[in-house]
Amino acid sequence: MMIAKNDETKRNHIWRLVIGITTILIIVIAVFFLTRMFTGDPVEGTWENEDMNMKLEINDGTALVTCKSLLEETNVKIRLNYTLDKEEKIITMQVDTEELEKVAEDSNGQLSAENLEAAVSPLLTTFNYNIENGELTLTEREYGEELVFTRK
Repeated sequence: MMIAKNDETKRNHIWRLVIGITTILIIVIAVFFLTRMFTGDPVEGTWENEDMNMKLEINDGTALVTCKSLLEETNVKIRLNYTLDKEEKIITMQVDTEELEKVAEDSNGQLSAENLEAAVSPLLTTFNYNIENGELTLTEREYGEELVFTRK
Protein backbone atom coordinates (compact mmCIF):
# COMPACT_ATOMS: atom_id res chain seq x y z
CA MET A 1 0.00 0.00 0.00
CA MET A 2 1.41 3.27 -1.13
CA ILE A 3 -1.12 5.47 0.67
CA ALA A 4 0.15 6.49 4.11
CA LYS A 5 2.92 3.85 3.93
CA ASN A 6 1.00 1.00 5.57
CA ASP A 7 -0.11 3.18 8.47
CA GLU A 8 -3.64 2.04 9.27
CA THR A 9 -4.62 5.16 11.23
CA LYS A 10 -3.56 7.52 8.42
CA ARG A 11 -5.42 5.42 5.82
CA ASN A 12 -8.47 5.41 8.08
CA HIS A 13 -8.28 9.22 8.40
CA ILE A 14 -7.89 9.67 4.63
CA TRP A 15 -10.78 7.30 3.99
CA ARG A 16 -13.08 9.26 6.36
CA LEU A 17 -12.06 12.51 4.69
CA VAL A 18 -12.85 11.17 1.20
CA ILE A 19 -16.21 9.74 2.32
CA GLY A 20 -17.10 13.02 4.09
CA ILE A 21 -16.28 15.16 1.05
CA THR A 22 -18.21 12.94 -1.36
CA THR A 23 -21.22 12.86 1.00
CA ILE A 24 -21.29 16.66 1.17
CA LEU A 25 -20.93 16.87 -2.61
CA ILE A 26 -23.83 14.46 -3.18
CA ILE A 27 -26.05 16.41 -0.77
CA VAL A 28 -25.23 19.74 -2.47
CA ILE A 29 -26.01 18.31 -5.93
CA ALA A 30 -29.29 16.78 -4.69
CA VAL A 31 -30.38 20.09 -3.12
CA PHE A 32 -29.53 21.95 -6.33
CA PHE A 33 -31.62 19.64 -8.51
CA LEU A 34 -34.54 19.53 -6.07
CA THR A 35 -34.73 23.32 -5.81
CA ARG A 36 -34.45 23.69 -9.56
CA MET A 37 -37.16 21.09 -10.12
CA PHE A 38 -39.71 22.64 -7.74
CA THR A 39 -38.94 26.36 -8.00
CA GLY A 40 -37.96 26.73 -11.64
CA ASP A 41 -40.09 28.07 -14.47
CA PRO A 42 -41.52 25.02 -16.27
CA VAL A 43 -42.14 26.84 -19.57
CA GLU A 44 -38.67 28.37 -19.72
CA GLY A 45 -36.75 27.47 -22.86
CA THR A 46 -36.99 27.69 -26.64
CA TRP A 47 -40.21 26.46 -28.27
CA GLU A 48 -41.10 26.34 -31.97
CA ASN A 49 -44.38 26.03 -33.87
CA GLU A 50 -43.80 24.94 -37.47
CA ASP A 51 -47.38 25.64 -38.63
CA MET A 52 -47.35 29.29 -37.55
CA ASN A 53 -43.66 29.85 -38.37
CA MET A 54 -43.20 31.11 -34.84
CA LYS A 55 -40.52 30.58 -32.23
CA LEU A 56 -40.84 31.41 -28.51
CA GLU A 57 -37.82 32.03 -26.32
CA ILE A 58 -39.16 32.16 -22.77
CA ASN A 59 -36.93 33.42 -19.97
CA ASP A 60 -37.45 35.40 -16.72
CA GLY A 61 -40.96 36.78 -17.28
CA THR A 62 -40.50 37.68 -20.94
CA ALA A 63 -41.15 35.74 -24.09
CA LEU A 64 -39.30 36.71 -27.24
CA VAL A 65 -41.49 35.81 -30.22
CA THR A 66 -39.75 35.38 -33.56
CA CYS A 67 -42.16 35.58 -36.49
CA LYS A 68 -40.58 34.15 -39.61
CA SER A 69 -43.30 34.92 -42.13
CA LEU A 70 -43.75 38.68 -41.70
CA LEU A 71 -40.70 39.73 -43.66
CA GLU A 72 -39.29 37.39 -46.25
CA GLU A 73 -35.64 38.22 -45.66
CA THR A 74 -35.46 38.70 -41.91
CA ASN A 75 -37.10 37.39 -38.77
CA VAL A 76 -39.12 39.86 -36.71
CA LYS A 77 -38.66 39.62 -32.94
CA ILE A 78 -41.32 40.91 -30.55
CA ARG A 79 -41.00 40.86 -26.77
CA LEU A 80 -44.05 39.76 -24.75
CA ASN A 81 -44.51 39.85 -21.01
CA TYR A 82 -46.11 36.89 -19.31
CA THR A 83 -47.40 35.91 -15.91
CA LEU A 84 -47.33 32.29 -14.80
CA ASP A 85 -49.41 30.47 -12.20
CA LYS A 86 -47.70 27.10 -11.63
CA GLU A 87 -50.39 25.90 -9.23
CA GLU A 88 -53.24 26.30 -11.74
CA LYS A 89 -50.98 25.81 -14.82
CA ILE A 90 -52.07 29.13 -16.34
CA ILE A 91 -49.98 31.50 -18.46
CA THR A 92 -51.11 34.97 -19.57
CA MET A 93 -49.23 36.87 -22.26
CA GLN A 94 -49.40 40.61 -22.95
CA VAL A 95 -47.63 42.90 -25.39
CA ASP A 96 -46.56 46.46 -24.79
CA THR A 97 -47.78 48.82 -27.54
CA GLU A 98 -44.54 50.79 -27.26
CA GLU A 99 -42.64 47.58 -28.04
CA LEU A 100 -44.75 47.08 -31.18
CA GLU A 101 -44.16 50.65 -32.32
CA LYS A 102 -40.41 50.30 -31.74
CA VAL A 103 -40.24 47.09 -33.80
CA ALA A 104 -42.33 48.74 -36.54
CA GLU A 105 -39.93 51.70 -36.65
CA ASP A 106 -36.94 49.34 -36.84
CA SER A 107 -38.46 47.66 -39.92
CA ASN A 108 -37.98 50.86 -41.96
CA GLY A 109 -41.67 51.22 -42.77
CA GLN A 110 -42.14 47.65 -44.02
CA LEU A 111 -44.34 46.70 -41.07
CA SER A 112 -46.90 48.55 -39.02
CA ALA A 113 -47.75 48.11 -35.35
CA GLU A 114 -51.13 46.71 -36.40
CA ASN A 115 -49.47 44.03 -38.58
CA LEU A 116 -47.21 43.05 -35.71
CA GLU A 117 -50.09 42.88 -33.26
CA ALA A 118 -52.05 40.71 -35.70
CA ALA A 119 -49.05 38.36 -36.00
CA VAL A 120 -48.78 37.80 -32.24
CA SER A 121 -52.51 38.06 -31.49
CA PRO A 122 -52.92 34.26 -31.13
CA LEU A 123 -50.62 34.50 -28.10
CA LEU A 124 -52.20 37.55 -26.44
CA THR A 125 -54.60 35.84 -24.09
CA THR A 126 -54.74 33.50 -21.11
CA PHE A 127 -53.88 29.84 -21.66
CA ASN A 128 -53.84 26.62 -19.72
CA TYR A 129 -50.45 25.09 -20.40
CA ASN A 130 -49.30 21.50 -20.44
CA ILE A 131 -45.78 20.20 -21.02
CA GLU A 132 -45.46 16.60 -22.07
CA ASN A 133 -42.79 14.75 -24.08
CA GLY A 134 -41.04 17.96 -25.14
CA GLU A 135 -44.26 19.64 -26.31
CA LEU A 136 -45.80 22.77 -24.85
CA THR A 137 -49.55 22.81 -25.42
CA LEU A 138 -51.28 26.15 -24.86
CA THR A 139 -55.05 25.75 -24.61
CA GLU A 140 -56.99 28.99 -24.83
CA ARG A 141 -59.21 29.22 -21.75
CA GLU A 142 -62.30 30.73 -23.34
CA TYR A 143 -62.66 28.89 -26.66
CA GLY A 144 -60.37 25.88 -26.18
CA GLU A 145 -58.17 26.45 -29.23
CA GLU A 146 -54.75 24.83 -28.92
CA LEU A 147 -51.28 25.93 -29.94
CA VAL A 148 -48.59 23.26 -29.84
CA PHE A 149 -44.90 24.14 -29.59
CA THR A 150 -42.01 21.69 -29.59
CA ARG A 151 -38.88 22.20 -27.50
CA LYS A 152 -35.76 23.13 -29.45
